[in-house]
Amino acid sequence: MDRNQVFKLIYAGLAIFATYLSGVRFMAGDWVSALWPLIIVAFCVYRLATIDE
Repeated sequence: MDRNQVFKLIYAGLAIFATYLSGVRFMAGDWVSALWPLIIVAFCVYRLATIDE
């Protein structure tokens, strides 16, 4: 497995988990604590989009 593919899997897994975590927190009404996972999701999406450059 290529090094970039490993990082893509890590970032994708982290983004999926953070999306789930923020969804659970939003549904529980914890709006402020749901912002950190959203920031993590945004960073992971950015890295997934720019990892091949």
